[in-house]
Amino acid sequence: MKVKQKCPECGETRMINKSGTYHLGFTGRCMKCACGKNQTGNKNPGWKGGRIITIKGYVMLRSPNHPRADNNSGYVFEHILVMENTLGRYLLPNERLHHINGIRDDNRPENLVLMEHGKHTTLHWTGRHHTTETKRKLSLSKKGKSMSNEFREKQRLLIAQRERDSQGRLLPCSQVLIRA
Repeated sequence: MKVKQKCPECGETRMINKSGTYHLGFTGRCMKCACGKNQTGNKNPGWKGGRIITIKGYVMLRSPNHPRADNNSGYVFEHILVMENTLGRYLLPNERLHHINGIRDDNRPENLVLMEHGKHTTLHWTGRHHTTETKRKLSLSKKGKSMSNEFREKQRLLIAQRERDSQGRLLPCSQVLIRA
């Protein structure tokens, strides 16, 4: 025989077997409440206010309805929320934030600078030991573009200069003798 039972925690009404109400430890709670599935956010006893610090030192805040929220957890970087609040709009996809003093958890508006993605990358890569050609190749590969004709011609000439075996096949680089 089935009877209506109301969960004392969430108030959900469901039909249960009457015989199930007599066993030892029956609390009347639904399965979601009994298994802790309704214990998300501030309902969870381990809730720490929705503020976490990532391994890299950035602060994230729980904001599940935000467009940039992580799909699984609903967290957004605090510096993004601070700048969006200052600007009164969401950040555009090509916009990045830079911490002026380099401290990743210092999210005061006066410590944040809004800049275009390319300029932010340039700022962080200035002084790195990459040749101009390597930087160009990295830029092209990230944009999904192919190599230029000039670069292909250089590659063709390098292959043409490589040593060949007696049958005219290219030797692997490891078998090429170093000439003094």
